[in-house]
Amino acid sequence: MQVVFDSDANGDGITDLVLGKATAFEVTAHVNNPGSLPAQVPVELTFEGASYRQNIQITASGTFDTKLVFNPSPPIRPTSSGITHVLATIDPDNIVVESDETNNRNSKTVDVKSTVPFRLAYVPLSNPIADAAFLQDAALARQKSDEFLLTTYPLADSQFSSFLTTPVPADPSGASCISLDCPPTLGELAAVARNATTTINDFLTLRLVGFLHGADRVVGIVPKNYFSLHGLCGYTGLTMKTVGSSIAAEGFWTAVAHEIGHTYGLPLVGLRDIGSQNPSP
Repeated sequence: MQVVFDSDANGDGITDLVLGKATAFEVTAHVNNPGSLPAQVPVELTFEGASYRQNIQITASGTFDTKLVFNPSPPIRPTSSGITHVLATIDPDNIVVESDETNNRNSKTVDVKSTVPFRLAYVPLSNPIADAAFLQDAALARQKSDEFLLTTYPLADSQFSSFLTTPVPADPSGASCISLDCPPTLGELAAVARNATTTINDFLTLRLVGFLHGADRVVGIVPKNYFSLHGLCGYTGLTMKTVGSSIAAEGFWTAVAHEIGHTYGLPLVGLRDIGSQNPSP
């Protein structure tokens, strides 16, 4: 489901949709009710020749805005790429007598864009070698991360695939965590950067595994204590853009989408690259 509002990838002022991706539309109606409107007024959404209807609930008199979300089942999926329009009409059958019958329609131009297939490898990465419990955690991380990624990335379901590889041993490390002042000193930042180099072998291993499996991107799923063992306390994710691979701690299901964004050039914030907390299961 596309939930990004007013996405405009190329900055042309036109909202972009994704070909084949389930899409919801939000309509805001400005209501001026003198007290005589019916309790429900229909709203019609028209897109690619199909029409969908819902009712506005009129619960009060006066002037107010109310929102409707068109998210039918089966979902609306753009079927043709290129420029098209979305039309919303309030009271499409002209049942309500109004002082102005000309302001009940509004259209929005959208640009439906096709995307290329995307294949993502998840690699369980731990030291000692992964046990059954961690493999279950890695499988859950893949499931939840895929759900979040498909919600936030411009990918149709049919264009996305992921898989979980066999586990790979992580490179051991015994670096100590660095306590950072606010703001951190140059010495502290240099120490964190030095600790981050202890993960390089794991990133190179992940890139090789991804290459052998034909993956576009590869993410190592690691135990929660992985980063502290590498002197990177507080981290839940890390990316090495030069090799196109990332590492994310299991249990932090938004971290995968966050880290993959860095492999496509989204900027880091300083040296710390900390993934978000879990959404609720």
